[in-house]
Amino acid sequence: MRITGRNLLRLMLVAFASALSLAPTTALADGATTQTVVTAKQTLSIVFTDPCTGVISPVTIVETEVFHITSRPVNGIQVVINDEGTFQSATSTGHFVAVNSFAGGSNIEFTTVLVVQAKASDGSPVTIRFDTHVTQNAAGITAVSFEKGCS
Repeated sequence: MRITGRNLLRLMLVAFASALSLAPTTALADGATTQTVVTAKQTLSIVFTDPCTGVISPVTIVETEVFHITSRPVNGIQVVINDEGTFQSATSTGHFVAVNSFAGGSNIEFTTVLVVQAKASDGSPVTIRFDTHVTQNAAGITAVSFEKGCS
């Protein structure tokens, strides 16, 4: 699957649905609740699709993830997921940082930034920076949508 704003939005909605089962830990002045979950040094084997080339390859990552959700009582939610770690594939090894945010209420917004610094198996440097953003208004009409970074 190619990483696009639409696919990333779907992933964030799945994460949002999963987060609803988390017990709130903090009450804010407006009645909002927050939950933060930190998962340190988890090892995952995934199939990664390079957002710039479409090349699909198996990758092993070791990452730390911080998942934070704020749920407001009157039509509002914000989810932020920060991932940082290292990876190894058949063609490269390196470091990555991914920041994903979703905010919703009457309007929704989804933004993700992926930054990868790696060394290819031939020793050459590899850098990927990929940004995507989608904003929809209350009528479900996409007001802003873009992907940047593959040149």
